[in-house]
Amino acid sequence: MNQQPNNFDFDESSNGFKLPQPETNIHEDNENISAESLLARKKQLKRFLIILMGIGVSLGLLLSVVVIIVLNKLGLNKKPYELNQQQQLEEIHYQQ
Repeated sequence: MNQQPNNFDFDESSNGFKLPQPETNIHEDNENISAESLLARKKQLKRFLIILMGIGVSLGLLLSVVVIIVLNKLGLNKKPYELNQQQQLEEIHYQQ
């Protein structure tokens, strides 16, 4: 009635599924690359990383300034008793 659990045997005899075999000469491509091209690529990647970090920091600063401005405009940065005092002062101001 119950199905037996799968034993995860992935050989050709069980279900026709064959795992890919790793290549034997993985490092063959790395031997053909010169040291100058490696240094140039490393310099490019370093510059790219610095640019991405600069963009992230500037966007973060811009977003934080916008959030602070919005919180101040909506009055969400005030404590509850400060809101009651401000409402009372506004009521007094409107009555005059």
